[in-house]
Amino acid sequence: MTFRLPSLEGAVDPVIAHRLIREICMINFCSELMYTDKLLDQTRPQPSRDLTIAELDVTISRHQHKCDGLIEWIFFYNGLEPDPSIDYGIVAVDWDRRYEALRTFWALLDTWRGDKSLLWRRGIDMDLSKLEYAEGAQWERLLAEFYVQSVFSVLGRPPSLPRRL
Repeated sequence: MTFRLPSLEGAVDPVIAHRLIREICMINFCSELMYTDKLLDQTRPQPSRDLTIAELDVTISRHQHKCDGLIEWIFFYNGLEPDPSIDYGIVAVDWDRRYEALRTFWALLDTWRGDKSLLWRRGIDMDLSKLEYAEGAQWERLLAEFYVQSVFSVLGRPPSLPRRL
């Protein structure tokens, strides 16, 4: 027995197609971000002679809870599935909203191994939300470039990205 896709009759609604593609991209982006974070995070607790297995488990659990919280703030929703009709967090159209998510994205990426530019702390040391978007665009691009290179180094292929990163 062979599986055959049903034929489509009529046109596909462009709004539904747009939402579906957006949701798939966001799910892929979130999954890749979580996977890469587990591999590159330098702050993840390590076994030591001073910690019992139970203490290490608790420490790792707390650390993972913190990382999961950062990821939730990057997207402004819980879980892997985004609301397909809302642009929050890192994909927000409004610069002020996106800037807050980018600061959280920076906090997560700052724990990763890799070379960081001299401008790496710019969006943290300065309040870019009060400035025009052009002032923050360079910092946002820097974060995106670091993320892309980091994920490429782990996965061996370019990452999925939300449309505004």
